[in-house]
Amino acid sequence: MKKSILYILPILYVIMSACNPKAEYSVKPVKIDIIVDTTSITAASAKVDIVPQEDVYYYCGISALETFNNHGYDFRFMQYMVDSIYSDYLSWRKELLVESSPYVASFSSHSLGYGKDSRIFSNLEENSEYVVYAFCVNPDAVAPMGELFCKVIETKDTTTSSLTFAYSIDKKSEGIWFTIEPSNDEETYIIDITDLESLKWYSSVDEYFQALAYLYSQMSGTNDNMLIRGFHSVNLSKVGAIEGEEYVVIAAGYDKSVLTPVYSASFIFSEDMEEKAHVPLVVK
Repeated sequence: MKKSILYILPILYVIMSACNPKAEYSVKPVKIDIIVDTTSITAASAKVDIVPQEDVYYYCGISALETFNNHGYDFRFMQYMVDSIYSDYLSWRKELLVESSPYVASFSSHSLGYGKDSRIFSNLEENSEYVVYAFCVNPDAVAPMGELFCKVIETKDTTTSSLTFAYSIDKKSEGIWFTIEPSNDEETYIIDITDLESLKWYSSVDEYFQALAYLYSQMSGTNDNMLIRGFHSVNLSKVGAIEGEEYVVIAAGYDKSVLTPVYSASFIFSEDMEEKAHVPLVVK
């Protein structure tokens, strides 16, 4: 597998979601609470909890306050957003059908939130006001329901970071689990696990990570795979790690830009590999 292990997680998530039975959901609008812990807001990101009063499908997004105020009538805005995400879904589904994909996820599982959820909005501008918004969606009618719920947040100044990392490996009945352990659970970072062969295209681990950070900087909105807080675990046995292959885990603090040195460590994957606890990543 000549690629990053972690990049295939979103694909696995779609496949696993598609295998679940269709969730029960309300076809009547309910109140949605948008909860923001102000201590989680940085210069470029904010962690948000979305809590509907009943299980319902919904859409949650973010917009600069100045731009959001130009939208005017709430229902028109909600209908515009539903039309936009449904159009994106149809384009995505069409591409998969052309490629003869064995399964195409439903609109609700691919494009909408469901039940209580948390997400990180990232690539925000520092010292800026944003509106996090959410509204209920009827996925069968492809239509918004009820009110538009909003919460205004303000990002902070860019700061420096002293974040460091360690990792642990645990053998469990379902596979080999890899856990990255940051020294501060409140700071955001990017992590990647890639095979040693892929790094040969770069002059150093730092150059590889800078390319990764640039790729991330071109993204917008939410991203639960790359920019994270706190401990993060992945089952190496389930994401395509190859027996006997050497991999490199690479991590650094990130908030609109790389805030720390780039840390890394290598390991050889095996279903019989030894368990390890709190092994430091180092700067090379």
